[in-house]
Amino acid sequence: MVAGIVAEYNPFHSGHKYQIEKLRENGSDGIIAVMSGNFVQRCEPAFFRKHARAEAAIKGGVDLVIELPVRFSTASAEKFAFGAVYLLDKCGCDIINFGSECGSIELLENCAKKLIEADESGELAQAVTGEESFARTRQKIGGDILSEPNNILGVEYIKALKKLNSKIIPTTIKRTFGYHASASELRKNIPLGNFEGLPETTKEIILREKNEGKLPAEMNNLENIFLAFLRNARDSDFDGIYGVNQKEGFGNRILNARTAVSLEEAYELIKSKKYPLSTVKRGILSAYLCIPDDKTMPEYIRPLAFNDKGRELLKNISDKVRVVNNLTELTDKSGKIFADEERRATDLFGLALPKNQKGFAEFTDKNIPYVKL
Repeated sequence: MVAGIVAEYNPFHSGHKYQIEKLRENGSDGIIAVMSGNFVQRCEPAFFRKHARAEAAIKGGVDLVIELPVRFSTASAEKFAFGAVYLLDKCGCDIINFGSECGSIELLENCAKKLIEADESGELAQAVTGEESFARTRQKIGGDILSEPNNILGVEYIKALKKLNSKIIPTTIKRTFGYHASASELRKNIPLGNFEGLPETTKEIILREKNEGKLPAEMNNLENIFLAFLRNARDSDFDGIYGVNQKEGFGNRILNARTAVSLEEAYELIKSKKYPLSTVKRGILSAYLCIPDDKTMPEYIRPLAFNDKGRELLKNISDKVRVVNNLTELTDKSGKIFADEERRATDLFGLALPKNQKGFAEFTDKNIPYVKL
C-alpha cells in the first residue's frame, strides 16, 4: 500500500515522524509526500531550502518527496489541496493521510458534500456578497468544522478526490496540538539553539544549512523588493493574476498602498473584512511571480528527494506520468510556464536568505535527489 501525504515540512518535526510511524504500522510500505517548494501557503519563504527540507523528510521516514509547484503551494486551501491531490493521484497512491482537529473522515466528508453541492448549485457564489470574506461565507455553509485550519484542508483534500474521481482513500489522524502554531514556535526556537521537537537528522541538516548561510529565509529581507514592486506597479500588472479580483478593483486597492514605508503598513492599508491579510499577501506575491488565474495542471512529477524505495516508486510512476529532475527538461509551452514560475520563486527565495544566492539557480544548480540512509 502506497500512502500519500501533503506537507510543507517547514521544518520536518516529531509530529511528522509520528504520522509516518503510524502509516507504517497500518501497512504502508511506500510513502510519497508532495511538499511545498521555496514558498509556503502563508505566502512567505520557507524556513530553508526545499531540497534540504525534502532530505530531512527522507531521513525522517518518507520514501519519495515530490514538489508542489508554487502556483499551488501559495494558493488558497482549495487550490493548494487540489494541486497536491492531483499529483498524488498521478503517482498512483492508494490512500492519503492528513491531520485534522476533528479526527473524523465522516464529518469531513459530510462537510465536503455540502460545499460541493453549494458550489454546483450556485449557492456559494450567490452567498459571497458585500463585505464578507469568502472564507466566512464558506463556514456558514459548511459549519463550525471549518473554523479549524487542518479541518479546512482535510475537507479540501476530500473535495479534490471527488472532483478527480480518484480511487485514493482518505484517512485522517487526529491532531492534539496546533500544527501551524507548533511549527511557528519551532522556527522561532531554532535560531536560539533550541531544537526540541525535532528529530536529530533534521537538526543536523539545519545546522549544515545555517553554517552555509542558507538559513533562515526571512520575509523581512524581501521588504524593499516588494515595496519597490508596489511603487512601480501599474493596474494592468494585476490583470489575470491569481488571487486578484480586478472586477472588484482589488488591484487598484493594492496600488493605493504605494505610499507605505513598510510591508506591514502596506498590508494594513489594503486589508479589510472582505480581504483578510492572507488574501492581500497572496495577491501581491502572485503578481510579483506572475502567477496566472487559470486551471492549468502540471503534467509532470518533479522529485526533490528519494531513497531506494522511492527510486522504485519513481520507476512505477514514470509509466503513468513524466518525471523530470531539472525544470529545463520542460520544453513545451505549458511546462515552460511552470518552470519559469519556479525560477522566479527560487530567485526571490535566494534573496531572503542571510547570504544572497545567485540568480537562475533553479536551472543551474545540480541538486542530487537521492538520499542514502
